[in-house]
Amino acid sequence: MNDRAGQLTLSFETLAPLVRDRTRVAQLVLWAGLLFPLVVDTVRTREQVLAGDFTPIELLRGIVPVILFLAGVALARPRVRPWTRTELAGGLFVAVAVASTVWSVSHRSTLLKAGSLAVAYLTIMALARLDERRGLRTLDAMALVVYLVVVSALVQLAVAPGAVLISIDGPGTIPRLQGQLPAIAADLLGFYAAAGILFAAQRVGPAWTQDRLVRIAIVAMCLLVLVLTRARTAAALLALGVVLLYGRAALAWLAALPERDRRRLYIAAAAAVAVLVVAAGIEHRRVLSLLSRGQDLRWLLSLQGRTVIWGDALRVWIHRPLEGFGYYSGHRFAIPVRAGWENLQNLDSMWVETLIDVGLLGVAAMALLIASAGRDLLRPVAADPQLAVRRVLFVLCVIASFVNPSLQSVSYTMVLLGVVCWGAPRLQLRG
Repeated sequence: MNDRAGQLTLSFETLAPLVRDRTRVAQLVLWAGLLFPLVVDTVRTREQVLAGDFTPIELLRGIVPVILFLAGVALARPRVRPWTRTELAGGLFVAVAVASTVWSVSHRSTLLKAGSLAVAYLTIMALARLDERRGLRTLDAMALVVYLVVVSALVQLAVAPGAVLISIDGPGTIPRLQGQLPAIAADLLGFYAAAGILFAAQRVGPAWTQDRLVRIAIVAMCLLVLVLTRARTAAALLALGVVLLYGRAALAWLAALPERDRRRLYIAAAAAVAVLVVAAGIEHRRVLSLLSRGQDLRWLLSLQGRTVIWGDALRVWIHRPLEGFGYYSGHRFAIPVRAGWENLQNLDSMWVETLIDVGLLGVAAMALLIASAGRDLLRPVAADPQLAVRRVLFVLCVIASFVNPSLQSVSYTMVLLGVVCWGAPRLQLRG
């Protein structure tokens, strides 16, 4: 009996600091609210959405983030300070999205989705203010989220490989890794794995991830996940990110080498490239199969059908070029349905999706947001040891926004780019 009482006392003593630290609890609550809509994916047809046929999961995805946002703000009021230009630009885009309810082809759908986007934006901004109060960097928490998503995918692979290794490129193609809980598509999982490699290389994350062996393990897991997802765009972006992060240092190191060592290095590099070229020529079929993932040339040139969808969207957009057809409702309901594409949930492009949803007004607001964030990162007014990796991630996320919804909707890429743009420390005050 005394042992049990001692265990209870120990538990209460362990939890006491967490309970007393309302700011830390608020941060956990806000992160939970931000990520909750992404944990479980729901697939609904146009008819179900238009009929207002909401499942319990859909209701929870809409209600829980609002409740947790209000709870987090109530637990620890975020720091009061002037709004940054980039935050105001984000607010402008949300305002356009909400206003589009008036002319939307589905008023209810637009209002609900715009409200969810507003809550997500506000949650990231609230997290930044709480991090400023505690002297933390929001990117460290973001890195932890990325690591957990990667580890979760590997755990699911070990427990139920048949549920997460799926031939999503067509019958007979090599299976690709994706997450079920949390739900994350193969391409997005690959992108998170690439970001995880850059985070670990730059020592971004909680204190326990700073150990060298831990960082090596994280990089190894992320590389494994990236390979299993077979995400070509993510792999290319990772290569670009490595060049941007370490290219200048590599050139400086190369210039500092003695002439003899530099010449030997050039010869070794040329020999390695020659071996790779010869090997690729001998095994060209296998290399092409690896890169194409079993898809034919026409499908590849259309970016897996994206250009066809974008063409359909632009042909519809010209009828409402200024205002679009309503946030979310435009790309969901206004585009003609092609055979086999009945459940078109997004257009895989932040810019095309914004254009069809909220027209040139929305594109201008989104461009202002991206331009403002880029200016902040180029001319920071606050010290930030993570500035280099934030800049690189910003570039990679903006490039990726041409082939995924990004900041236009609540998604994994929105969370990452939102933290890069709005996370603590603040980079620029209004004025």
